[in-house]
Amino acid sequence: MERGRTGVFPIMRCNSIFLAICLALSTSLVQAETCTSPAFAVNGLQLDTTAVDGTLARKKALSQATADAFAIIKRRLLLPTQPTADQLDELAFADFIDFIHIESETALAQRYIAEIDICFDPVRLRDQFIKSGLLWSELFSSPVLLLPVWQDPSGIRVWTRNVAWLDVWRQMDAQDDQLLRFTILTPDLALERRLPPERIRNYDSSILALSAAAAGAQQIAVLFAGLEYTGDVPKLIMKADLFDVDGKFLSEINAVETDMNGRTNMPEAFSYFREDFITTLSGIWQEKNLYTLEDRADIHVELPVSNLQSWYRLRTLLSELPIVQSLSVVKLTSSSGLLKLSLSGSVEALQMAVRSIGYRLEVAGAVYQLKLDTS
Repeated sequence: MERGRTGVFPIMRCNSIFLAICLALSTSLVQAETCTSPAFAVNGLQLDTTAVDGTLARKKALSQATADAFAIIKRRLLLPTQPTADQLDELAFADFIDFIHIESETALAQRYIAEIDICFDPVRLRDQFIKSGLLWSELFSSPVLLLPVWQDPSGIRVWTRNVAWLDVWRQMDAQDDQLLRFTILTPDLALERRLPPERIRNYDSSILALSAAAAGAQQIAVLFAGLEYTGDVPKLIMKADLFDVDGKFLSEINAVETDMNGRTNMPEAFSYFREDFITTLSGIWQEKNLYTLEDRADIHVELPVSNLQSWYRLRTLLSELPIVQSLSVVKLTSSSGLLKLSLSGSVEALQMAVRSIGYRLEVAGAVYQLKLDTS
């Protein structure tokens, strides 16, 4: 029997033959529905398919959209390089659908156009992952701010437009296809005055903290690239370092040096580095936040209590965090309350999530204390 976070869903199971019929019956019932487990949702799928008649076009479009959405879920949740993951492609994807929400649709004589959201059933998919012996994560990260920096003989640039290294990060796909969430600051004069490029390049912790606050991020990735002319052959240097919300160094993610020997394609090198950075950091996030079948070790969190209203508010804030699997009250006094939390990820991920709602989670002996973040 599976243990872990589960949810209750309005279930309408459809095999591939009856998918279109089930859709016709169910979509009117889920116009206001949202996926209880966001990691299992694929939103904003654009459908535009032609066939010999409108009914066949609709069926063909929905079948392809289901396959595309299932592929996105696989990439998002499963750890890479698991050979048994390929076996999932042999399954009837429609059997794992909880519901499909049609945002808009146009049915023509030989064409079907629509925008849809697909929510897969977490319970059925988890059960299949377990049967296939797969490892996965389903916890979205708090936002990670991307701060690209370019340096060449003309100077250091962060906010300049039409610089290839900076643009390759600004043009990242905004679709929610992965658990690791990124954000980036839009260049403007006010930001450049507050966040000077030279101080970002020098990893000034106070400036990095200001950058995180401006973006509402919980971590910062400083993405440096530059040309170095100290040797016989110029070098392209690319480096990615990760910092916490206070600008404290956490780790180096990637570092690459390439000789500029006349054969180096810089835009291609930038794209490869970006993909390698995303893959590496996403892998780290997934491995640290694996969905486990064993009973999780609970943590205890102490909350400040000034009145019952504040007590209920803080309890609600914590219970609504995606990482909190379950929550129960251990003790309540006139000045504090003690909660037991079961998590669907790491304590570090909980600390980042708590920072995103304006609080800090600090170790205090055998418990964690929830405190207002005054920074």
